[in-house]
Formats: sequence, structure tokens, C-alpha cells
Amino acid sequence: MIFYASLYSQTGTTFWVATPYTTPSHDGNHSIHIVVSSMASPSTVTLSIPSNKSFTPVTINLPANSTDYFDFNSTMLNLVECSEWDQITNKGILIESSDVITAYLEVFSTFNTDIIALKARNALGTDFYTPFQTTWANHDFSCTATNPGCVQAYSHIEIIATEDNTTVWITPTTDVFKSPTGTHPAGIPYSVILNKGQTYAVRSTSIAANGRPAGTHITSDKPISVNSSDDSMEISGAFDTDADQLIPVNVYGSQYIAMRGYLSDEYVYGVATENNTKFSINGISRSKTYNKGDTLIIKLTSNSTLIQSDNKQKFTLLHVSGNSNETGAAILPPTDQCSGSLQVGFNFGHAETGSYLYLNLMVRAGAESNFLIDGAAASWLTPASFSTIAGTSWSVARFSLTNVELTEGNHIISNTKDIFHLGYINYTGPGSLYGYFSDFEKLEVAAIAIKSNTDTAIACTGEPLQLRVDGGVNYSWTGKNVSTNADASMYLNSKTIYNPMVLGTIPQGDYIFTVDVSSACNGPVITRSVRVKVVQSPSPQVKSASVCESEVGSGCASKINLTTNYTNLMTNSWPGAVIQQWQKDGYNEQITLDDFDGTRFVKYGANNATSINIA
Repeated sequence: MIFYASLYSQTGTTFWVATPYTTPSHDGNHSIHIVVSSMASPSTVTLSIPSNKSFTPVTINLPANSTDYFDFNSTMLNLVECSEWDQITNKGILIESSDVITAYLEVFSTFNTDIIALKARNALGTDFYTPFQTTWANHDFSCTATNPGCVQAYSHIEIIATEDNTTVWITPTTDVFKSPTGTHPAGIPYSVILNKGQTYAVRSTSIAANGRPAGTHITSDKPISVNSSDDSMEISGAFDTDADQLIPVNVYGSQYIAMRGYLSDEYVYGVATENNTKFSINGISRSKTYNKGDTLIIKLTSNSTLIQSDNKQKFTLLHVSGNSNETGAAILPPTDQCSGSLQVGFNFGHAETGSYLYLNLMVRAGAESNFLIDGAAASWLTPASFSTIAGTSWSVARFSLTNVELTEGNHIISNTKDIFHLGYINYTGPGSLYGYFSDFEKLEVAAIAIKSNTDTAIACTGEPLQLRVDGGVNYSWTGKNVSTNADASMYLNSKTIYNPMVLGTIPQGDYIFTVDVSSACNGPVITRSVRVKVVQSPSPQVKSASVCESEVGSGCASKINLTTNYTNLMTNSWPGAVIQQWQKDGYNEQITLDDFDGTRFVKYGANNATSINIA
């Protein structure tokens, strides 16, 4: 049976990822799963490979609070795995959803598994440094010319472009492979040009611990996403894939809290972004100076370790953890800013005897007693479990759970007062899955209508419309009619939740719904608004299609640029059809047509030269 974690935290509607290659000499029957989880609203999720036009996009319809996955089995790995080193390939994955979801990539393997927590907008940038562990080597599979089916495991970097004509500059810190048989020398920049969805993989030339391209600097002129991955990294005879999606420099912090897992020896690996950087460990400054791209190595000797740069220089931090020498890797979230989540869902999937779920919690001090598991207090999650980290605003606790303390299946952990970070390690016996599923970037408050995914929307009478606010702790909604100033709060199904519904009983009119949000981290009350235009619903004999002039949103066919006399210039392009109504305001346009089947076009503009497909 296959189980997946629903991790409501690094939410978004767009995710990009390049898939790391893992050697079939370790597990030739592995698969790649893209696991997606909805939140309080249903979502339609589509997976595409934009640079591979022969790949037909696949869609999953997720009910609210549910999880499903896209499967690339062992016969389909060539579609997505970045197995061609130093070559441009058409293998990048794009995940798009109609409402916010979370997503992660799992190398689904009995012996060589890990998860990559996809970070949505927090993964995209133009300036990256690549952290790697430099303590352990890749397993030596003893590949020789007499064994042509053997494939050696290496460490590597995967890059995916999100726009056409993206130039990527790579400055490796060690010699890396150059196709077909050469090397790109350490310290010498080189570049590649990628189109939307194309991928490029950098591979080390050595399997030695010090042969990894740790601290490699990658920049671009358009947003990209980058992974670091370490295939079949070996500790005392056990070897596993360790991989994660990186964050760009603008999301880095100057302070981190590293919480141990259950390996006998655990380390974190930081990369400096500025010259003359010094670090303090648990408040004690170290004398060594680090320059850009240098790797900081810290052995974790206590359950929690505070790591800071002395002058608030930004750096990134990678943690290798797990249990019984079965490892995974995760980028740690910065703790010097108001970042984190108010709710995180997870699945205790591998809950059989001998499997464990390890949860590492960091919460803002003062909110230790406000945790709930599945909406209720849990006997094992108590305020006494937490200890404060001196010099910070955080408290931490570690929990080791079996199916006695927590039942197998889906669970939600939430905090009713402030934000937290969750480190998740599911030890399966032959492997460990490790990831941080918290929002890395500073928490921002925004209110939207889910239908349009913006702060404006058109709704028809009789149709409910769901609103949502992202960020914050407590919510107070009000509403009014813009024209009459009359109260419209009675048309909300709740005034104190983050995702109220505008009821279908609301009459025609122009409305503003406003929410006062108590922000996290003891911040001020923040006010946000959503403007909703309610128009008369067409009769059963007519259908509607929406066209947005400013941007393409839900239900919109195309961008258009209508002239002021567009009403006279419009025409219908099929016999017997009648344009019944055309409405325009400052943010949306809606056309109502009589009933039709099949594909239809509305033409408009000079000589009816422009058409819109509204099938």
C-alpha cells in the first residue's frame, strides 16, 4: 500500500521541479511520484512537461483536504529523470492548480528513497549557492568495462528554467563532468541557455566526500529552480539518496536552528554568500573566516543548535538526518524572520512495526500550549516538551512516535496562536524520508477570491463564491455594497474563518468584503479587501464566458485589449446565435451568449480581425 504526506504549508498554485537521477544499480525498479495535497477547497491539478510537446498533460481533480499523486513508473523515468549530464534536456515538470495546494517529489524506492519538498514561489530565483554534505562518499558500485549495465552513483545539481531564453551561469567549486568525456574546471564560469521547462544537470567527477560541488554559484537572467542531490550516499554500509529543492539567496537567513534526528553522527552544511563571514554556534563566535561559496561544517552534538552569522550575512543550511544510517536531506528554514506555518498536514504512512515518525517542532515562544492534532489536544504534545532557544524567539521540541501514540493515516497539526516549523522524518526501516514543510519566506497577508485567484472577481447570482486569506492567525470579515453602502456581512457563511463563502443568495451588485487579520509574530492587525461584482445569472438557455482585460484568470479565454467602441464592433460568428449582454467594469468583462454546443468564436475589433474561442 502507498501512503503520502499531506503537508499544508509551502502552498502555491505553480510548482517547477527537475527530477534527480538515481542509479538503477541501486534500485532498478524505482518510480518518481509527484504527490499533491489540497487544502480546504477542491482543486484541479495539472502536470505538464512544457518543453516536451509530445507529452500530454495529466490532470487530477482533488476534493478538499485530500492527497493524490502523479506516477512515473520505471518504464517512464526517461521522461523526467535528468540522466544526461552536461546536456540540455526536455524533462522539467510544471504543476499548476486551480487553488493552492502543496506538492512534493518522492523517489519511491525500497532502498534509495527521499522526498523533495517543493517550495512554490520560494524555490524560484536568479541567485543560488549549492550546499552538499562533504562527510561521506557515494557508494562505489565497482562499475567496469566488463559490466556495461552498471551505473555509478554521483552527486549532482539539477536546474530548470521557467522562461524561454534563460541564460544560466555556473561556477563550480570542483571539477565537474563535461560531455562527452571532459571536465568543466573548478572556479571557471560557464553558461547554458535554456527554454521554458528545459533542464540541465551538473555532475561531479568524483565519488569522494570532498569531490562534491559544494558552494557552486549559479546565477541566471530569469527565474530558475535548482536542486542538490546526492545519489546513494553511504554511511557504514547503508546508502541512500539525499536531495532537496534549494531556495535562492533572497530567501536565505542569517540565523537557523538545527534539530537533530536519530543518526549516530549528524551534521549541517552551510554556504556563505559574502566574504569575511564569521559564525557563532550557540552564541559562541568562531574565529574562522568564510568567503563566498565556502562550506561551513558543524557536527550536531545536542538536540538543538543555534547557528548565526556574526554580522547578519545571509547563508543557507543543509541538514542530513534520519535513523540507523538511513538518511535524507533537507534545507532548513531561516529563523531570523517571521516565517513558518499555522497549519501543517502530514501522513503517518509507514506506521508498521519497526517504523517511526519523528517530528521536530519549532514554534514562536509563547505559543507552546496552543498546538492541536486533528483539532484536539494530544497527550504527547505538551508545553512541557518544549525548551526555549536563548537569544531567539523560538522554542523547540522533538517527538518520536509509533502507531501507539499516533494512528496510521492523515493528520493535521495546527497552532491557534502563532507560526511554527515542522521537520518530518518517516523512518521506514530500509530508508528515511526527510523534509521541512514550512513556509520559508516572510509571512505576508493577502486576501483573494479563489475563483480568480486575485482580489477581484465576478460571480453570478445563485452561485456561491469562496474567499480566502493567506497568513495571519485570527480573522474578522465585514462586507458592504459599494453603491448603497449597505451592510453585506449577512451574505458570508462565517465572519471568523480564513476561507468564508459568499452565499449564492447575494443579489446583483458591486461589493467589497474586508478582513481584519491578526498577524503572526505579534505583528499589527492587517486589513485586506476583496471586490466582488455579482451579475444576473443567465437563464438555463444561455451560457456565459468570462474574458479578463487585465490578466488571464479562472474561466478567461484570452487577454484582450478592447477599444472604447467595442460594443458596436463585436459580432457573432455563427448563425442564429445572439450576444445577449456584454458587461464591463474596471477589472473584468463578461459576455453572455445563448446556448451552444461545440466550439464557438466571438469576433471583435476592426474588420472583426480578432476572435476569442469561448467553447
